[in-house]
Amino acid sequence: MFKIWGFLCLCGISISWGHVTFSPSFKQLQMIEESMNSSYDPCEDFYHYACGYWQSKYATADYNEMMGLLEHQINEELKKLLDKEDDLLDESESALGKLKLYYESCMMKENEFLLNYFDYVKPAADSQWPLLQVLEEYESEDWEWPAEGFDIYKLLGILQSYDFNNVLIKIGFHRLWNGTLQIHFEVPQANEAVEATVEGIANAMIFLKFPQELAHKYAEEFMESQDFWKDNYQSYEKESESENQEYLSYEELAKQHPELHILIEAMLPGKMTPEDMVFITNKDYYQFLKDYLASTMASQNITKIVNYLQMKFLDFLYQDAINDCVKEVQDKMDMALSYMYFKEKSKIKEENYNAEILKIVAKIYTNLLQLLNENHSKLESSLVDKLKEKIFHLKLNIGNLPEKVSESKIDEFYDNVKDLLENNYFKNHLILLRHRFFKRLLNYQKQTYSLSHFTSTGYDEDVNMVVVPFGYLQEPLYHQDYDDIFIWSLLGYLMGHEFSHSLDQTGLKHDAQGMETTMYQDILESKQFLETMDCLEAQHEGSNVAERFADTIGIRLAFRAYVNDNRSHLQPRFTYIPWNQLFFLNTAQFYCGSNDEDAVTLHQIVKNSEDFAQAFQCPLGSSLNPEKRCRLF
Repeated sequence: MFKIWGFLCLCGISISWGHVTFSPSFKQLQMIEESMNSSYDPCEDFYHYACGYWQSKYATADYNEMMGLLEHQINEELKKLLDKEDDLLDESESALGKLKLYYESCMMKENEFLLNYFDYVKPAADSQWPLLQVLEEYESEDWEWPAEGFDIYKLLGILQSYDFNNVLIKIGFHRLWNGTLQIHFEVPQANEAVEATVEGIANAMIFLKFPQELAHKYAEEFMESQDFWKDNYQSYEKESESENQEYLSYEELAKQHPELHILIEAMLPGKMTPEDMVFITNKDYYQFLKDYLASTMASQNITKIVNYLQMKFLDFLYQDAINDCVKEVQDKMDMALSYMYFKEKSKIKEENYNAEILKIVAKIYTNLLQLLNENHSKLESSLVDKLKEKIFHLKLNIGNLPEKVSESKIDEFYDNVKDLLENNYFKNHLILLRHRFFKRLLNYQKQTYSLSHFTSTGYDEDVNMVVVPFGYLQEPLYHQDYDDIFIWSLLGYLMGHEFSHSLDQTGLKHDAQGMETTMYQDILESKQFLETMDCLEAQHEGSNVAERFADTIGIRLAFRAYVNDNRSHLQPRFTYIPWNQLFFLNTAQFYCGSNDEDAVTLHQIVKNSEDFAQAFQCPLGSSLNPEKRCRLF
């Protein structure tokens, strides 16, 4: 982790395409030229002008856009590393040994044994799940689930500790600067991405060896429960009024809401202090939940809700698991995998990447400060000063590894991951889920890395940090020998984009250290800020306004940085394409995907860039040179 003007030690990757050796810049130019379809007017449809043939020339069954290409290339290298490091299996106490064990167990996973998860997660200490008990006693005429020792709140807490959320309860976490933990009890959201059906649930249960009759019976029961809870979430979902909220210490919670205290103790055993705080954001919903569960227990009809929880939990586990085992270990053990790559590729740390990356970072920082000083939107000077202070503390982490990384630091991070087995993915998966959940509760402001997993460049507002994965430092996005125009128009643009997220509507809810704050509220509520966001939304309704905000600033920063850095020689010698057109043609390569959203995104980027309009001499009023642009800085 580095301050943006500090020393950077960076690992980069160089990819060779084909058997003929070309300069990296020549290969990048070739990609651009082979992708172009000049029958389109760039001022009306820049996407098809720049990307018209990208899919036919470069897309494969493994990827259909540059992000996928980068991910595919790095994953191929990671797979080779994971497959060859067999000696790590003898180092089961080290982080890299645990990584190898988890990878091997994933490679041996068979989905038909999904019910094995429930060998390790029980509804009560000595109880079987009702669904599994009825499966075992299917031939029996009469069976009864022994609910002795069962506590529904304890079960909810245990399930939550595996990162299972938004079913009956929804919990959010936040740490204050002094280390105090805040737990927020919220109303779950009825946001099922894919609506379940009786037939779909029944088929899944039949796959898991349930007899057809049982499968349909419990599928119908599940859907009845699903509809019941969805309706209640929606009815209580309306914004909570202040009188419908409750704020109390953990010590007070034990007295006033003992059932929620039981839940938290099961979720975070021994980890809470009396001073930690609990918010109940909708008392009405949690009173309804308490009354409903008490009534259900009293009527001895608890098995229906336990069945529902089990099936929702199993679906969560199935959805969380990734069939590609390289991607699965990236998702669960990304720090260990990044360190393995860093360690294996240590010889390239000696290569001269520092100067190039330092130039990108320092120039983006300098040009962003210049933009703020120019104050295009005429913000009050005091507001601009606050934004400059936020940028001054922005950090950068290449590879998302701890500062002064060492094997012992990586081992310490995975210290609570114990007893992984080479041939038991289901147990291992549960162990890694608990690890992910508990690490999320760290006092993240003190970390020198992000606790989030990034598959692409990203900004973490909780630590005010830009993260660049190792996999992004390779062709066709970056090579240390690229001409400056290719470096600035892709990696420079992406860095500018991520820097700009520190100033968007989410970034400005966090201070320079990443703590939640209201100090920027006057900026967020300023006429200029709100008008810019409304303008971006009006250009394309439903688009991610925060991303488009970062795009408009990122492209301006990168273009400025290239011009300021190459004033004496803007035109590359290896092409007749005008330099300013080449800049945007190379940026476009990042968006040459088959998804219609890529075209919309690219067009919104360039229509808000006066530099693009000048490069292609677009008539005022053409699709991509509107009379009004969305611009804050």
